[in-house]
Amino acid sequence: MATEPKGAILVVTREYQPEIVGGLGVVATAQSAGLARVADRSVVVVTTTQSRQVTEEGSNPKVFRFPLRGRHYELKHGFVSEQVDPYLATRLGGQWPPSLVLVHSVQGAGLAAYLQSVYRVPVVYTSHSVVLDEIGRNPAVGGNLLRQQEGLYRIADLIICGSRTELEKITGYYPTTAGRLTVVPNGIEFRPSVTRRAAGKGFLLYVGRLARVKGLITLFKAMPMVLKAFPGARLHLVGRGSPKYHRLLVGEINRLRLGGQ
Repeated sequence: MATEPKGAILVVTREYQPEIVGGLGVVATAQSAGLARVADRSVVVVTTTQSRQVTEEGSNPKVFRFPLRGRHYELKHGFVSEQVDPYLATRLGGQWPPSLVLVHSVQGAGLAAYLQSVYRVPVVYTSHSVVLDEIGRNPAVGGNLLRQQEGLYRIADLIICGSRTELEKITGYYPTTAGRLTVVPNGIEFRPSVTRRAAGKGFLLYVGRLARVKGLITLFKAMPMVLKAFPGARLHLVGRGSPKYHRLLVGEINRLRLGGQ
C-alpha cells in the first residue's frame, strides 16, 4: 500500500551558508543538515540572497533563496507569505504544505503566522537573542524587528532558547511565553584536524559580534582577577561592531589599564 506523502520540515532563516552574518546562520545551517540526516521527511530551507533572482539548490536540504529586494521578500516586513506560499506549493508538490515550521530569523514571523493559520502547521521558534534587550522599544532603531519577534513569541507552539539565562529573560519580558519555552544549547562542532594551539597558558579568546548585549565590559572587568592568577594571560577579541561601541570598548580597556593584555 502506498504511503501518504509527508510534508517537508520547513526551516526559515534570513542567513544560510555561505551568506552568513553571525551565529544564527551557523546554527540554522547546521540544524538543517542534521535534520536532513535523521528526519523521516525532507527538509526545505527558505532564506535570502543578495542575488536578483530566486535560486534553488540541493535536494535534502533543498534550499530556496529569495532576493532581498523582490516580490518574495520586503526589507521592512520579511518574507511575503502571499508570494512564497504559492511558489513553494508549485515547486514542492506533495511535500507542501509543510508538516513543521522551524523559524530562526524574526523576518520569518509573517510567513510562520500565515502557514500556522492557513494549514494548522506547528511553529517552533529558536530565539537567538532578545530584540527588546538589544534595542529597547525605539521604533527608529528596530521597530519592525521588535514587532516581528514579539509576534513569534505570541504564536510559536515552542520557543527554543540557548541558555537558562535567556529563558528567564524572555519569561520576564513576555510572561505569556511561560510553558512554551525550552533550553537547547547550541552544539559545538569539533574538528580534530585543527593542529595549531596557543602557546603557553592563559590564552583567552572571544569570537562574536562586538555588541553591548554580549557582555564584553563584564569580561574586561574580570580580567584583573584573571591576571592575578595568570599574569601572562592574554585576551584576544575577534569580531566587528559599530564604530561607537568600538570606541567605548577601547576606552574601557584603557581605563582598566589592560592595553597590553
